[in-house]
Amino acid sequence: MTNRLELNWSLDGVVDEQRYYCSETPIDIENLPVPKSVLAGNIRAYTDFAITEGAEYYVCAGSVKNGVEKISEQKVVTAAGDQYWSSVSCYLRFDTDFSDEKGK
Repeated sequence: MTNRLELNWSLDGVVDEQRYYCSETPIDIENLPVPKSVLAGNIRAYTDFAITEGAEYYVCAGSVKNGVEKISEQKVVTAAGDQYWSSVSCYLRFDTDFSDEKGK
C-alpha cells in the first residue's frame, strides 16, 4: 500500500501561490523551513506520498499574495496505517499503472 497524507482545504480570496510545510519536529513559524511543496494559487488539494506509516508530522500551509505570506495553524497528524491491509489479497491502482501493490 502506498503511504500518503491527503490534504484538502478551502481558502477565501485569491492568492499567488501556496506553500506546504511538513516536518517530524514542530515548525517554528518565525523561522520557516524550506516548503516541502509550492503549489499554484488555485490548488485546493495535495497528496504527500513521502511519509512513513506510524510517524507523527507537523503540518501547516502558507498562502502568498503580493509577496506577503500568511501561515495557517500548525496541525499534528499521525500517518496511521490501514488496519485491514493484511486482509487484502490484491490491490490494483488503475489511476497510475497496473502493478499489484501486494506484490502478487
